[in-house]
Amino acid sequence: MTQDQQVMVRDDALEPDGKREVSLISLLTMLLRRRALIAWCALLTAVVFTGLALIGDRTWTTVVSFFPAGKKSGTNLSALAAQFGVGGIGAADANESPNFYADLVKSRAILSTVIDSGVNLPGGGGKVDLVTEYKIKSTNPALRREMATRKLNGNIAVATNVKTGVVTMRVSSTSAQLSSAIGLRLLDLLNKFNLDTRRSQASAERKFTEERLALVQADLRRAEDALQGFLQENRVIAPFSATQARRDRLEREVNMQQDLFTNLAKAFEQAKIDEVRDTPVITVVERPEPPARPDTRGVATKGISSLIGGFVLGCFLAIVLEGFSTPTGGRSGEQDEFHRLGRATLRDFMRPWRLLRSVKA
Repeated sequence: MTQDQQVMVRDDALEPDGKREVSLISLLTMLLRRRALIAWCALLTAVVFTGLALIGDRTWTTVVSFFPAGKKSGTNLSALAAQFGVGGIGAADANESPNFYADLVKSRAILSTVIDSGVNLPGGGGKVDLVTEYKIKSTNPALRREMATRKLNGNIAVATNVKTGVVTMRVSSTSAQLSSAIGLRLLDLLNKFNLDTRRSQASAERKFTEERLALVQADLRRAEDALQGFLQENRVIAPFSATQARRDRLEREVNMQQDLFTNLAKAFEQAKIDEVRDTPVITVVERPEPPARPDTRGVATKGISSLIGGFVLGCFLAIVLEGFSTPTGGRSGEQDEFHRLGRATLRDFMRPWRLLRSVKA
């Protein structure tokens, strides 16, 4: 008995119920037998997705970079508290971090405002309604607004640099002028939000310091009156006496109240200035200019990816179809068929048109 016959007998003994394992040779034989189907799936998928990439609208992307101009010495209240040894009051504002702006620029509040107000094209190009620009066809106004907001959100990409604190936005649209206009509008809204937030905070600080200033002024007046009355009653004070110790305590109380009153007065005046301040609080590193070139279509990348995807789909269909076909007998027969199909496949690669025509058979 030859070695091949021994292998056949061993395979039959291990699988008496007639079920055969799918070996690597069997799998490759299946794929080679359906090579025309696989080739057509890969080709059609690549053609379809490449065609969609070619006929799609060109996009233009503008880049905007900025970083928030933080306060020089924190809030007035935190600076005042630090002078008296109290820390942790307003030490850091959450709205000063780059990550806050990265979330803010894609928030519903900002994007919905852009959709509602539209954008003005640079150079006097007129106002553009983004709902119309995005070709939202729904008749429901709320749904049109929601769909346009989602579309705008998908056209904005935001990245932050932790080391430098710079926030970079990439705004894409079907027009270079429109991308620049959307970027400018987003910058204006971010700056307005920051100004309104700081004014609101300054207004709250002004009211608080104004109330505290009145109370401290009354305390200062009482301390000064107490010291004045003590000095009038004790015109001659002996050194190292209880009278001198009481005078020292009264003077320290007056000095402390004077320092507190002076600092509160400064904080009050600064809060009044901040309440009406309208200077920009965002430093623009790179303004949104109309891009000179459109974005790449990525035809090569999409074509190769779709070709690979079509090949995988063709292999799956080939295995499914082979599962419904009648299995051939004998491993030696599979090996012979594998070698025969391998040689045929090499010939088909030399003449690919024959491979594509053979799928009809």
